[in-house]
Amino acid sequence: MFDGMTLSIIIIDLVVLLIAGYAALLLISQPNEFKMIRKALGFKLLIAGLSVYAVVYFADLTTSFVIPFFTGSTTRSLAAQYTHIAASWMTTVMATVWMAAGFLLTTRAILSIAGEMEQSEKSMKKALEKQTSESVRLREVTQRAIAATRAKSKQLADVSHELRTPLNAIIGFADIMQKEPYGPLGHENYREFTKDIRKSGEHLLSLINDILDLSRIESGQLELREETVDLSDVIGSVQSVVKEQARAKGVNIEAYVPIGMPFVQGDERRIKQILLNLLSNAVKFSEDGARVTIKAWCNPASGHVVQVADTGIGMAPSDIPKALTPFGQIDSHLSKDLVGTGLGLPLSKSLAEMHGGSLNIESQLGHGTTVTVRFPSHRIVAAEEPQLALGA
Repeated sequence: MFDGMTLSIIIIDLVVLLIAGYAALLLISQPNEFKMIRKALGFKLLIAGLSVYAVVYFADLTTSFVIPFFTGSTTRSLAAQYTHIAASWMTTVMATVWMAAGFLLTTRAILSIAGEMEQSEKSMKKALEKQTSESVRLREVTQRAIAATRAKSKQLADVSHELRTPLNAIIGFADIMQKEPYGPLGHENYREFTKDIRKSGEHLLSLINDILDLSRIESGQLELREETVDLSDVIGSVQSVVKEQARAKGVNIEAYVPIGMPFVQGDERRIKQILLNLLSNAVKFSEDGARVTIKAWCNPASGHVVQVADTGIGMAPSDIPKALTPFGQIDSHLSKDLVGTGLGLPLSKSLAEMHGGSLNIESQLGHGTTVTVRFPSHRIVAAEEPQLALGA
């Protein structure tokens, strides 16, 4: 039915159509990297030419071979044949031009994007190399800073240790003079002087001990002496130490500890140091007639909690980070007459964190402060016998 030339043309057209269609399908199915190509003019021309070419091809195939094959009509007028050939060739040429132009423009877009991707890859590689170099430099600077901090902390600890010896001697001699074992001092003012000497010496020794502890913590030299601690006993002991200070200011201290509360595994001396700092601060920054409460409870899931709350002068929430900084002093007309070293809270926070716990502060200026210390649940130790709750 088909002569050799006609069959060859059909096969060539079909091959061209399939190749062009496959190329277009590949571009359409590519991921987002080729989104710009699919929006380009060349790609649109390629698709348009391919569509026209396909329509003309199938229309020509249908009118020239399929319909005559089924109708048995193989004759057409000469004018109709020439008109068909002219229209078919014109449309085919137009579609071919569109496809060729689209193919060239699309190829150029692909090459352009490939060049941009290569340049972007080089830029990313340079940025990564620069970032790696900067990270190495930053790590070296950090290591030097850590080494310098440890050296400073060690030097400060050594100086503090050397200062404690003469201070202990001063306090001891002031105590002896105050007791007058070798006879009276004479004038009454001398007795007051010895009291002041001892009080000042003890205050300075306490400050040096706090500095020494902070230095050891920073340098990683402070170690906890773990044992089973009864928080009920610790709270009672701390309450006794602060009792005179509270009585002198007319501050009422109330303690609430549940009977039979489990023990906690930790360093008893350091836990006592934490609570003594918090309770002393609560009394110090409370006005006459104020109330200070210390509560403790234990939850098997979250661990022990000790909370010290006062109705004192408080502080602004924005000042809390400063209060937790060593030597941080809050500028307030309410506390300008109160002497403090600014070490109690940061030291207590560091000691709580050494136990795997935390220290949090909630406060409002003029409305008191609440400090909450938490010890993790893995430090819970079952109590061997019921403990008596502490009263007011």
